[in-house]
Amino acid sequence: METILRHRRIRTEVNDASTELNHESPLDRLGTCTVCRSNNDDISRITLCACDKGKNVSFSNSNLPSTPSLHHCERENTVIGLSRWQFMVLVLFFCLTTSVVVYAVVAIVIMSHRHVFNHNVVEHIGLESLMTFRQFDRDDDGYLSLDEFQPLAHLIKVENILKRYEYEQLVSTTDDHEVLSIEAFFQPLKLTTLSKDFKEFSLLADHDPSYGLKQWKTAADERKNFATKNFRIFLPPDGNIEVGFCWYMVKSSLSYSTTGQLSSNRYYPPRVHEAEVILHNLLRMFHSQVFIYSRFSPQGAAAIVRAQNEQYVDIMFRIHAEFQLNTPPQQPFWFTPAQFTGHIIINRASSHIDFFYLHVPSDNKLNVDLEWLNGPRESNTMEVDIGYIQQMELRSSSPSRTIGNVRHPEKIKKREEIAWISEMSERDALDVIEKEMYSFKQVPYYSLAEGVDRAIAENKLLHSVVLWGALDDQSC
Repeated sequence: METILRHRRIRTEVNDASTELNHESPLDRLGTCTVCRSNNDDISRITLCACDKGKNVSFSNSNLPSTPSLHHCERENTVIGLSRWQFMVLVLFFCLTTSVVVYAVVAIVIMSHRHVFNHNVVEHIGLESLMTFRQFDRDDDGYLSLDEFQPLAHLIKVENILKRYEYEQLVSTTDDHEVLSIEAFFQPLKLTTLSKDFKEFSLLADHDPSYGLKQWKTAADERKNFATKNFRIFLPPDGNIEVGFCWYMVKSSLSYSTTGQLSSNRYYPPRVHEAEVILHNLLRMFHSQVFIYSRFSPQGAAAIVRAQNEQYVDIMFRIHAEFQLNTPPQQPFWFTPAQFTGHIIINRASSHIDFFYLHVPSDNKLNVDLEWLNGPRESNTMEVDIGYIQQMELRSSSPSRTIGNVRHPEKIKKREEIAWISEMSERDALDVIEKEMYSFKQVPYYSLAEGVDRAIAENKLLHSVVLWGALDDQSC
């Protein structure tokens, strides 16, 4: 009797548990499992087999029901229980799979939205304008910061936004106008002379600030013809042909009431006018992006009458100009030669040129200043280095002549055959130009050996200035 009562009590408790699970009483099916043949006749441990409609509840105590537990059915390939680590792996796998799917969906939505946005913009402003915007959007975030807009502002200011201006000076084909043929000679800058190792930069053009420098292997135009009448800028103003007379062919545009220098966050040169055009076209034989007005003082171009006679004038000149070697989206990279020095032998009417020569002096160990930006902010991303270029020069191949090659007898004299009425040495002429462009040159400077000799002779102290580059040109 006692066994029967205990049996009924357990049956009641189990039935109550089954009711909570919305299942029928499992004890109604006590006995051997018809699938796995598990024997459930032991009344002390009533087990609901996993194969019986997936109901997995067991009671271990004969008096009180125990915590429900999983039962492993002996049926082949049926595993109901999972260990803790298996469960964690399953959850982790599920999370990773879900994350990948979510990210993929978000990326598709963003790209789809961006495609629609670009398509709508193109319809309104055109593809060319859109590509211009993307050039100046350096970080590709779809917006122009003030720093990114600055180079574009310079283009807007000079009305040179979507094109580079070509300055064509027509060459006359008539017999009474002469043409001067000029050749360009250029050797790339020696990277081994730099303190910076540009090999550390990425091979991708967009991330290598020196990309334009590395690609500049030859002159842009190796040979070009110029009308001699366009060289009248090299003659003194108002016909003041007197030896030693010095003047500016191109005056400085810097305003020392503001910053005293021009922005480095630029790419394209401003428009040039009148007398500046011939200098622009000459220097453009080296590289298309030439700036006649350098960013720093002294700006412009100065000239001096070195020698003269009744027919010819020998003019020496010095030009400070620089080149921008990169284009958007690369960061600006400036190539600033120490100076362009040269001379021209031209008749007083500027109708014939006997000789023309322009070059970057190569007698110093360093003669080119390099500056580049590593980010849109000029104030804290500018880097500087100094290097050496062996040859960068323009030279006339012969005296000027007419297109039909008709020469007058008096025009074929060689340069060394010209007799001057008055003249000064080339060194003295260059010193006058230096004093005109650099006010500190009014005080004489000497080499170390010369300074020691003068200090001893005059019983004075020696003040020595040691610089990375030269003080009296743009390489420092």
